[in-house]
Amino acid sequence: MITIKKSTQNLINPFRVRYTGSNGENLCTSEPLKTKQAAFKNILAVAKQFPLNTEDTQLLLVVDETGKTPIKKFLNLNTGAISNL
Repeated sequence: MITIKKSTQNLINPFRVRYTGSNGENLCTSEPLKTKQAAFKNILAVAKQFPLNTEDTQLLLVVDETGKTPIKKFLNLNTGAISNL
């Protein structure tokens, strides 16, 4: 699972991306990022390092936990477009 989190401690670069394995273990966390758009760019950059074995449109589920309630979004790996669930 890929999650975007917002820090209350770092006000200059408040966003981080957390990559979690299917067993719930934290695989890695990004450096602090300035904007949510930068977080999605980070996700695209990491996803390009691990290409999927399909020719179809590649949608990646991202959970945005920066607000009061988590929002599930899809990130299109081909176009970079972000859409709500």
